[in-house]
Amino acid sequence: MEEQHLHNDDTIEIVISSSIKDIELAKKDANDLAWEHSTEFAKATGISLGSEEFEELFRVLSLQYEANTNHLKYFLTTAILTVRELLESKTLALPHSNDKITSEEVLELITSAARVLMASYVWIAGGQAISWPTNDELPETVNIPFYFDKDDVVITDREV
Repeated sequence: MEEQHLHNDDTIEIVISSSIKDIELAKKDANDLAWEHSTEFAKATGISLGSEEFEELFRVLSLQYEANTNHLKYFLTTAILTVRELLESKTLALPHSNDKITSEEVLELITSAARVLMASYVWIAGGQAISWPTNDELPETVNIPFYFDKDDVVITDREV
């Protein structure tokens, strides 16, 4: 849900609200997310999807994710605040094809980004005792690839 207000001469305020309308659907979604994360973790670590180890992983994550549904508003609010900070710091920008972005596009994009962040928060909170590797268990340098359209990026010599 959104509200628009003229904040000052240069700024329009768009308020994005979060609420939980169907807690049972949220619990089902949490179970689906537990399955997705269990499967991803199993594939990354070589656990067979039909094994007892996988079944136990999924069972534990399902219970923890369901328990986390009691905190969904907190997770979602934190995610929305994180997206706002990334936008306000100009670290990220919302894509749009016209001169201006519509308030509907703002709502859809921020909501989508917040849901992705919320899923990662649930994974972090739920997987602490299960899937958190220690620093020694990870490579010395962890590389995360990002993919961009080759026509949108100019490669420079500078490394970050």
